[in-house]
Amino acid sequence: MKLTLRITQVETHRVSVPFVALFHHDAHGVGGYAAGPTFIVLYTDAGVTGVGEGTPPPSELLIGENPFCLAQIKFKLRETHAWPATEMACLDIQGKVLDLPVCKLLNGDDIRARVPHSAYCFFRIPNVEGKHGVTPENYVAYCQDLMARFGFTCLKLKMGAYPPDVDVELVHQVRQAVGNRIALRMDVNGVWSHSTALMAIKKLEDCNLEYLEDPLCQYRGYDYPGMHLLRQRTLIPIAADGHYRLRDLVQIVRHQAADVVLGDIAYGIDNLQRYYRMATEFNLGLSMHSGYEMGVKIAARAHVAAATPGLHHPIDMHYHHLTDDVITGGMHKIEDGCITVGDKPGLGVELDPEKLEQYRWTPEKHEENERLRKQLIEEHRVIPQDRWARDPANYPYY
Repeated sequence: MKLTLRITQVETHRVSVPFVALFHHDAHGVGGYAAGPTFIVLYTDAGVTGVGEGTPPPSELLIGENPFCLAQIKFKLRETHAWPATEMACLDIQGKVLDLPVCKLLNGDDIRARVPHSAYCFFRIPNVEGKHGVTPENYVAYCQDLMARFGFTCLKLKMGAYPPDVDVELVHQVRQAVGNRIALRMDVNGVWSHSTALMAIKKLEDCNLEYLEDPLCQYRGYDYPGMHLLRQRTLIPIAADGHYRLRDLVQIVRHQAADVVLGDIAYGIDNLQRYYRMATEFNLGLSMHSGYEMGVKIAARAHVAAATPGLHHPIDMHYHHLTDDVITGGMHKIEDGCITVGDKPGLGVELDPEKLEQYRWTPEKHEENERLRKQLIEEHRVIPQDRWARDPANYPYY
């Protein structure tokens, strides 16, 4: 097939797929009622299509472009946020044209067939039926259930919603319940003062944590010197999230502020690969941040991870909190805590027209989701902020 094909049409689909229950993210707020991503489909004059997940591109900037000329397309989209989804769809097209999975486009034959993931273990508010809530009382059982259902061998314990003593005690309980062969990582989302972090870390050192992510208070900006000091005072590896650009990574390296860094596909696949290569040069451990991804982006993340030899830490996922997906064949299978990349050309996923219609986003559906979200927050008396409280007076500065 010719490599001079051209993009002829850009199609977009926005959906709203409910989560099993509301996430109680941390001390600052509660997550959304549903995942609401936008998917794009790029059509070409060769009849090959590509799918992406993220901000849709202006169609006038893409019509007539060659999906193999990524540098030119990236330059045209520089004033928008549409590059990641567009790059994803273009790579999907390239893989289909060349009859190669995206991971082999990224790194030849040096790939992993299965990509390990860590389960994101949130506290949760019960849904409208009063089910699927997760509290300190049933947190350990909830973690064990995820392991039993999906075979996870790595758990990411999302803490920070309760006082430090509660969090520390729960980590000990989880470790005792799951044994030492299961990897545990702890993320407190930056809610501790330096003194609290030091006290908590001392109590956590016998829990054999894979790493402790973003322990320090960040309302005045990321505390690089504080992270460096913590590293000097504990054997627990310290991880830094939210530093997804190379200029952010420079600050981590300059301050020696972390042992592990989390990349993200949010700025594009090529950017993420460059980020990983640079982090590897400085002997940093690698992992991958997770947001509210659905099937297309889950596949893209798995392809990147499969093509990254130095990515030894399982990558995060929220995916198991979704009630459904809009890809053909249903949700990705999670077996032994892994997603199999497979050898299908491109990303290996397609959008299901019936599911797209079933979960199509509408203003009415969005308003209803917000109403239900507020109702559940009020019923369970949790802090209603959607974002971190930047005001120090409202900050849970333990």
